[in-house]
Amino acid sequence: MSSESPDVVLYDGSSNALAVQNGAAIPVSTPALMLAGSDGTNARYLKVDGTGAAVTNVETSSSTAITNVAASASSVTILSSNTSRLGATIWNDSTTATLYLALTSSSASTSNYTVQLFPSGYYEVPYHYVGQINGIWSAAIGNARVTEMT
Repeated sequence: MSSESPDVVLYDGSSNALAVQNGAAIPVSTPALMLAGSDGTNARYLKVDGTGAAVTNVETSSSTAITNVAASASSVTILSSNTSRLGATIWNDSTTATLYLALTSSSASTSNYTVQLFPSGYYEVPYHYVGQINGIWSAAIGNARVTEMT
């Protein structure tokens, strides 16, 4: 059976059909768009407050570590992996050299990279990326100015 058709149709006490799919019952006559998903085991629904605004849990950070990594014409670690990382920023302070960043534990190169930071370029690491970041410059001029939030 397709994942779009209900596995079972049940009825509530008012004879409203309830489509049951992936273990979640949703009234067929629901006059609104319902957002729901599964965590692989349980159905999860979008939580709203009394005004209908979505309720989100946002992790915040008040702890940072600032480091400088000297420019290099060979691949170097810009930021080690850190499972406590909530975010990070990298600024290429070189006024002439491009910094090639690779979000991987593999070596960065000028042909194998995730993003280029042109001279005086700034980069915000994707939220919740906790892996290693390597970099290589087009010339060994400048520094990577790194701030990591935990």
